[in-house]
Amino acid sequence: MSRKTARPQTLVASRRFWLIFFGLMLFFAASVVFYVWQALKPIPPAPEALGALSSDSAVRVEARNWGYLLRPAGEAARVGLAFYPGARVDYRAYAPVLRQVAAAGHPVALLWVPFNLAISDQDRARVVLEGYPQTKWVLAGHSMGGVAAANFAASGDPLVQRSVAGLVLWASYPQNDLSSRTLPTLALFGGKDGLLTAEERARQIPRMPKGTRVEVIEGLNHAGFGAYGAQPGDQPADIGQPEGWQRIVQATVAFLRRVDSR
Repeated sequence: MSRKTARPQTLVASRRFWLIFFGLMLFFAASVVFYVWQALKPIPPAPEALGALSSDSAVRVEARNWGYLLRPAGEAARVGLAFYPGARVDYRAYAPVLRQVAAAGHPVALLWVPFNLAISDQDRARVVLEGYPQTKWVLAGHSMGGVAAANFAASGDPLVQRSVAGLVLWASYPQNDLSSRTLPTLALFGGKDGLLTAEERARQIPRMPKGTRVEVIEGLNHAGFGAYGAQPGDQPADIGQPEGWQRIVQATVAFLRRVDSR
């Protein structure tokens, strides 16, 4: 074979190699992007959640660049609730429950978080604390949202020290040991929670701030704190959604009123 014949064949083989190589790299990159997109895709809110984001005679709903502000139509209490959503759950799914908290007289800031992961922006509530300094805020969250709320509450940030009056955890617990803290705290759990078991709950309660009020709502599961349907790994609830929401609201509002009366 002459050198003239061998050289074109070598070039063709080289081009073929690089085409295959870059094709595989492109396929791998596309697969990673698709996997990440699927992993971060939020569980959508139920129709009643979207319906709860409309104003009426009891609650005024205002869209903000950080989420939604739900305000009582009448006189508002001095203490409001700044709420972080659970991981991979569309934040609007919590509107039906939080709307009832607002209707009871407490302003509620429903926070949007990047990538539907509250831990990606744990001081997300800062914009609310800065924007509404006349209100004392209780940081709150469901599941991973509660972890973010607890981390921000315990951050030692001067703004938090001035503006945060308490912590509410729905099916959640602090990432760090806060047992030496005296921050007023409410920890609500579901008795049928398949993601946060009774055994795990028992291990985590001693790590909560001093004097934490712990309540277990029997029959309530993990997904029952919002309106987004069933959640993988969870147990079926033994109580209806309206009853579960009512009991969550009752416990949360009672806590907010205790904080407001201090």
